[in-house]
Amino acid sequence: GVDFLFASTLPAQSEAQGIARAMADTGIPYIISFVLRGDGTLLDGSLLKDAIHEIDSQTATPPFRYMINCTHSSTFRAAFPHFAEVSERVVGLQANTSARDPLELDGSEELQTEDPQDFGLAMRQLRDDFQIQILGGCCGTDTEHIKELAKQLSDSSQ
Repeated sequence: GVDFLFASTLPAQSEAQGIARAMADTGIPYIISFVLRGDGTLLDGSLLKDAIHEIDSQTATPPFRYMINCTHSSTFRAAFPHFAEVSERVVGLQANTSARDPLELDGSEELQTEDPQDFGLAMRQLRDDFQIQILGGCCGTDTEHIKELAKQLSDSSQ
């Protein structure tokens, strides 16, 4: 069987609400993952904390947890104070490698990336600072970024 369903890169509360209703109907645990800006808003301008409250209260079976993806680690860090009251519902981050605004990156001629060691270290620091349980990569990451993330996490657990 399937352990859980996962919907990612959601830019809008309304879209996430519809997906949550459909996923709830399956009876399978599920995770909803949003794209986040540094001010704690989704791309549609909704506050992440409001989106989580709304989905949790308006869905028969709320998501098992939420995640953030396609969001740089520094953006997640900047946004955290804006959603701290619901942070126990946010279980993970699939980070991209550019701190530029998603709308700026969309259609970019050139891949925006960062050094894999910087990526891995920043992600480990997020885990340590915010108890993030699921970490991974999104846009701009490659094998070297994920290897470095794994190295940073295993080095810090010894």
